[in-house]
Order: sequence, then C-alpha cells, then structure tokens
Amino acid sequence: MRLFDCMNLLLLLVTLPTSVFQSSSETDGTLISSERPTKQSSTDYGGDSSRAVDGKTDGNYYSKSCTHTKDGYNNWWRVCFDSNYAVSKVVVYNRQDCCSERINGTTVYVGNEFCGAIRYDQGQHVYSLDCNEAVGRVVTIKQQRGYLTLCEVEVYGKKVSGCTLYTALYPVQCTGNEADKKRHIENTTAMFTPVVAGTIL
Repeated sequence: MRLFDCMNLLLLLVTLPTSVFQSSSETDGTLISSERPTKQSSTDYGGDSSRAVDGKTDGNYYSKSCTHTKDGYNNWWRVCFDSNYAVSKVVVYNRQDCCSERINGTTVYVGNEFCGAIRYDQGQHVYSLDCNEAVGRVVTIKQQRGYLTLCEVEVYGKKVSGCTLYTALYPVQCTGNEADKKRHIENTTAMFTPVVAGTIL
C-alpha cells in the first residue's frame, strides 16, 4: 500500500488545530530574527533591509541602523527563517529623530496570518504585537501608503518540526524571484492529490 507523503497528509489534516502540525520545540520563545535574511519592497536613503535585524535599536536614522523604503503604496519588509517557527510576538522599534508618525497603520503577518496593526502613539518608541504562536517561515511588515522605516524588528518564537501547508507553498519568499514562487506553487498544488493503494482519488 502506498503511503501518504507529507503533502497528502497535510491535505487531510488542514482543518485540524494548529497543534497537530507541531512537535516539541528546540527553542522556547527566544529571539529568532537576529541576522536572518531580509528583503524589502525598495530601498532609499541607504536604508538596507538588513538594518532591522542588526541588533541595534537606536531610533536615530543617521546612526545607520534603520531601514528605509521609497515613498509609495504597499511597501513591505520581511525576514525569513530556515524552518518553521511558532511566533509568539513581534517587537518593532520605531524611528525617533524624525517622522515617527509614519509607523501608524503598519501591519504584521506571520506567513499569511495577521498578527496585528501598529497604532502610533506620540512618544512611544517600541511596539509589541502578540502573534499567538502563528506558524511560518516568514514575518512580513506592511505599510499601505508612504515610507516604511524600521529601526529594529525582534521576532520571538520557537522552532517546530513537521510539515505545514505554508511551508509547502512558500519556501522561497526571500531568496526566489516571482517566477520561482509561481512555479513552486504550481508544482506543489499538483502534488496535493490523495493516493490510496496506488489509486489517484
């Protein structure tokens, strides 16, 4: 009898609680974003995406530790991991020397799961969002309109094993181009056909 592979098993279990896809963790709510690969929608004023995970929380842009996109719509920043993590919270350090209000309305996602939105509060430098152990390999921060500047992003979580639907569909968010992503999704979707005793259902 032909055994179900990881993809087919996911298809059957996708409606079950998240805990079904998790096993024991190798870490427990620790900082997992430091020095990880990053990417952003665009770069302006030298504000490279990697600055948000350099371990420096200085809110002065001219200390060269904050990111900066170009102006426009639907700007984003993301950090990628080498495996699945259950994310407990995301902490965002805002710019302080200028333009702090730009952070207002910024949204945070683990994979495609929404964690929350930042509501700007004058004088507040640090914003923490609870992600309720959402599982994924990518954390994305989005700004619908205007510049996106992040002076540090700290992602806390624990590593989980086993396969998940998100891992199967989106493993190349930081390293692949759009064609790579589309091709992988098409190939993965074709694999989601349950097989029992060698018969395709």
